[in-house]
Amino acid sequence: MESWRKLAIELFPERKGIYEAPEETVWSVIFHAHDEVIRAHQNNDLDLLQKIYKFTEWCHLQKEVEPEIWSAAYAGFYEHLVEDEATYFAIPQWVSPEVFRDILPEVEDRLDNKVKYPFKRPGSFKELLEYYNEQRGTHFSKEDVPE
Repeated sequence: MESWRKLAIELFPERKGIYEAPEETVWSVIFHAHDEVIRAHQNNDLDLLQKIYKFTEWCHLQKEVEPEIWSAAYAGFYEHLVEDEATYFAIPQWVSPEVFRDILPEVEDRLDNKVKYPFKRPGSFKELLEYYNEQRGTHFSKEDVPE
């Protein structure tokens, strides 16, 4: 059994039957996590939030081992956190500095490119950097975003 599948079943045993199905992919688990994370923030469901962020961070850290797993977390989850107020303001609490550094290019693009991404923004890229640094004691800047 794939490592992502084992972790998904361990963290979300109520979905075991779904996650064991051969046609289930890491992408569908990530999409489900994305759907659930906003609701979990709105309901302050800390148990579910811990599970979601643990799974997605583990997936993100697989970049060198399983690029497809990393890609699912990056494209299906992390890049969308800036689109909703509940997740935008939770980024400092739930997204580690290592992951935050990795997603900075996409976060900047989504928050600053209003033509390409015409959603209502909870804040700007600059505001998110300042808020993240304040909450985490980090020193991220626009210079940390690769060209």
